[in-house]
Amino acid sequence: MSPKTTEMYYLVISIEIKNHMRTREKSTLEQYRSITARLLSSVEKLGNPPTPENVRQHVEHLVPLRGYAWLRLVKASLVEHYSQNNNPDGIELIGSISSENSKRKDLKTSASKKKSITPAQLEKLRAHFKANVDNSKNIKPIIALVEATLIAGLRPSEWAFAKLIKSSEVPSELISIFSDYSGDYPALLVENAKATNGRSFGKYRIIDLSGLDINAMSFINLALIYSQKYRTTNSDWDAFYQTIRCSLYNLIKAHLPSLKGVSLYTFRHQCIANLKLHYSPAEVAVMVGHGNDLTASEHYGKRKSGTGTSDLIKPNEADIPRVRQILSSKLSKRIFSDSHEEIPNA
Repeated sequence: MSPKTTEMYYLVISIEIKNHMRTREKSTLEQYRSITARLLSSVEKLGNPPTPENVRQHVEHLVPLRGYAWLRLVKASLVEHYSQNNNPDGIELIGSISSENSKRKDLKTSASKKKSITPAQLEKLRAHFKANVDNSKNIKPIIALVEATLIAGLRPSEWAFAKLIKSSEVPSELISIFSDYSGDYPALLVENAKATNGRSFGKYRIIDLSGLDINAMSFINLALIYSQKYRTTNSDWDAFYQTIRCSLYNLIKAHLPSLKGVSLYTFRHQCIANLKLHYSPAEVAVMVGHGNDLTASEHYGKRKSGTGTSDLIKPNEADIPRVRQILSSKLSKRIFSDSHEEIPNA
């Protein structure tokens, strides 16, 4: 291994440890500890010391019997364990476990969900909404969440705690959050649902809504009203969301079978695809709460699926450097991955 590659190897190991030491939800950490404890115990019951190598072999033996999602959770748990113990060799060994032979059935649900909706399909859905707006108690909040998500791209759970700030007279408790806001008003303050473990650039994002017309703003307001009515407790919100999610599913199944696979997340994907026609990847990332513009570029709504719209949200330019900083770390990891075969010779 060249001196430059060796230097990069240790740099990335350091980054890797720091990344996995980032704040996680308490419940997630407890789940990780439980999974790790069971795995280490299983290795010991087989008569082997629970070394990283023995743990890796045990997990690899189980891979063909388990699903892809199980493997991801196990790897995350073990990486957290070895990160806490400053064991980069353990991190490397666990990271090398391949998912190639894992059962893939658990990917079918996600894969079957549509990542975009065409203008013709959207009009078909809207026509059904219009014809049945008074026929179901759930259809109005469905309409509000569908249209507002198509405009602003929030994750479904983010609507419950989003706040609409109508003017530059920001409430005193929010002044620190808006201290580096570079946009106009009205603005939407969103608590990033995936802000732990470096999956977003911060706890909050601010979306500039000043370019929206009165109809688009009406949908934003309605989505906030319906969602926040049920945000008193997490269980209330979860019950409301499940009701809306199931109602949309049943509506499509019964009346619009050609739209099978459309969910609330479809409209987040479509919003991202639309934004890509007008903004850079970094600008899209800060508007939709991604940690870096690689996420927005590679895993969400494809630009080719985007449709033109005059109702465009705007990014908070001050957040873009944060996205770039996380991107630099991601790219460093990729360099590490590309040179992975050289590492054993170091």
